[in-house]
Amino acid sequence: MIHTIYKKGFTMAEVLITIGILGVVAAMTFPALIEGYKKKETVAKLQKAYTILNQAFYRSQADNGDYRDWLRGVDIGLEKFYDIYWYPYFQITIVCDTYKKCGYKEQRPWKRPDSAKVQPVFTDANFRVPFITSDNILYSISIAYGNADNASNLIFVDINASRLPNLLGNDVFVFVTTENNVIMPLGYDKTQTEVLSDCKTTGEFCAAKIMQNGWQIKQDYPWHR
Repeated sequence: MIHTIYKKGFTMAEVLITIGILGVVAAMTFPALIEGYKKKETVAKLQKAYTILNQAFYRSQADNGDYRDWLRGVDIGLEKFYDIYWYPYFQITIVCDTYKKCGYKEQRPWKRPDSAKVQPVFTDANFRVPFITSDNILYSISIAYGNADNASNLIFVDINASRLPNLLGNDVFVFVTTENNVIMPLGYDKTQTEVLSDCKTTGEFCAAKIMQNGWQIKQDYPWHR
């Protein structure tokens, strides 16, 4: 007597249910995976910019002396200032003598987490003219650099240039020189409480927050989408 063996398979309904479950799981996990990737990418670019800034700053001072003795651009002229102190030490692809030249849509393209505009204008012949390097990172350095006024020593870094969101703490970060002749994230000398509070509001201390967290964006970081 011949016995017929039947192999049990999945019905169409079971397959559709399985696909549906997988779709739900994917919908729940993909955003978190994407956000995690973006955070790691942000930290990597921020660290790279931090390193490049300090390397350029160190080399310039080796050639031109203590930055506090540098001639200011407002005294010697814009082009001469950058040609002496900064341009030779970066791999520059574009000098942003206008905001449009570097792909931005307005003169004040950056905003804070509280939606206020960042006050320094993007480009100004009497203040700052940003430049973009070969890795698509934008640096904005005041031509009054070396002046005792702290505002003149602020450096804005946009780690993806004109690409959105152009938001402090997300892709735009602020650095400052220190008395030890190195460049540090603005707020590096503040307490963790002070840094976190500012990062949530103005966003100016967000690079310091990431540095305090061991160059990581952790759960307490106010990540603004």
